[in-house]
Amino acid sequence: MLTLITIAVAAFIPSITIDTDPENMLPDDNPQRVFHNEVKETFAMWKLPSKWHTSNPEMAQ
Repeated sequence: MLTLITIAVAAFIPSITIDTDPENMLPDDNPQRVFHNEVKETFAMWKLPSKWHTSNPEMAQ
């Protein structure tokens, strides 16, 4: 019985996604997030991909 439960739970592991982006931890209408988005837009800020230097060697030069 325990083996069947373990297999059933393990079957869902590949479909699990974990979002660790701090911007997604607050609701869209949260005042801090609204201010942050306004500042990003005002100063033309953007996020670099986490593997920017390895995924695009042309940009790393």
